[in-house]
Amino acid sequence: MKIQTVTGQIDASELGITLVHEHIMIDLQCLFSQTRNPARKHLADKLVSKDLRDELMSDPYHSKDNLVLSDKKLAARELGQFSALGGKTVIDLTSRNIGPFPKALREIAIDTGLNIIASTGFYVGKAHPKWIEDASVEKIADFMLKEILEGIDNTDVRAGIIGELGTSEPLDPNELKVLSAAARVQKQTNLPINVHLSIFTRAGHNVLTHLETEGASLDRVVLSHVDESNDLQYVKELAQRGAYVELDTFGSEFAFGERGSREPMDWERVDLLVDLIEAGLQDRILISQDVCNKIHLVEFGGYGYAHILRAIVPRLKKAGIDDSLIEQLLVKNPARMLCGESVAPEPVLSGIAAV
Repeated sequence: MKIQTVTGQIDASELGITLVHEHIMIDLQCLFSQTRNPARKHLADKLVSKDLRDELMSDPYHSKDNLVLSDKKLAARELGQFSALGGKTVIDLTSRNIGPFPKALREIAIDTGLNIIASTGFYVGKAHPKWIEDASVEKIADFMLKEILEGIDNTDVRAGIIGELGTSEPLDPNELKVLSAAARVQKQTNLPINVHLSIFTRAGHNVLTHLETEGASLDRVVLSHVDESNDLQYVKELAQRGAYVELDTFGSEFAFGERGSREPMDWERVDLLVDLIEAGLQDRILISQDVCNKIHLVEFGGYGYAHILRAIVPRLKKAGIDDSLIEQLLVKNPARMLCGESVAPEPVLSGIAAV
């Protein structure tokens, strides 16, 4: 099966090491949250720098500038670190109204030599364009289908995946319409659906049940951010229903003091990943980093797009995960998720074996 990238179609064997959930260009200001703390109000309109990183680790959504990635040259430099360690493909899941940026993605793909896969779909309800409110499921499906078959925003850059489709807890009626439309588009195109789950919630089963009722194939559905739950039993149950469970926030260890919550640490994510493998669910696991803030980038003191290859793969090896399983997580599972069938990617792990 051919895979659609922003520069054209490629064979599945050309995917190589793949980051399945990233953002290269994005505007997440719809999620900006004004702090209640007078001592932090200066963060709202201040430009991000390394000096601000420690403050933003206590809630990255208190800064508008932190929520925008728009520098193409910086993006290419940051992605170059992933490429230098053997990375080949990046799936950009920047959906409608937090993007999209099809022309920029094509330019960056050409500049870096990476395969970049663009997406179609709609993020959480608060980010929806106004027309979604009155649109039928059929109209929403036709919109996504056009971006897959013809191109995004009047370009010839075609989407190669559906998502990330935003969901909230509880599910917004318009989010349900988008999920229903995505199920129809999946049946017509055989493309996978990636769903953003609201972090710290347990909405995965409701999402899967709705998609299944609408005719989606759950083995072509990816549930994002399940590592944020840090709940082994919950994640196991989702995988056992046939969906891919995506541990995709490696490198994000933020606290949310005003919300009284925090993200798991990377060692907790590694433990969850190892437990899922020991439960025999390695076929349903995907991993990534969900880079979407400036402070995720190396330029601003973050870990960047190469974090999994640079830091997480060695931790997995220390935890007893061998090269064949690492290849499955980074090469074979992403290829199967995109293709919906068994594929035989070219051997690429000689570099990873040396990490």
